[in-house]
Amino acid sequence: MLWVIVMDKLQIISIKLPEALLEEIDAIARELNIPRSEVVRKAIIKYIEDYHKKKIIGSDPRIKIVRVEV
Repeated sequence: MLWVIVMDKLQIISIKLPEALLEEIDAIARELNIPRSEVVRKAIIKYIEDYHKKKIIGSDPRIKIVRVEV
């Protein structure tokens, strides 16, 4: 199964983060030369993908999850 997230209109949200987490996000953003919001967006997408994989697959040891970049 492949999840595709289409971002047609971006919405602004506000979140509170511990300073250490924000510093880590900023370091990743600098290293990848992308905006802080893109790091957070990618992390949220990854979290949602993992959530759905666990929900669908469960703990079946016969199934191996492989991430495919498109």
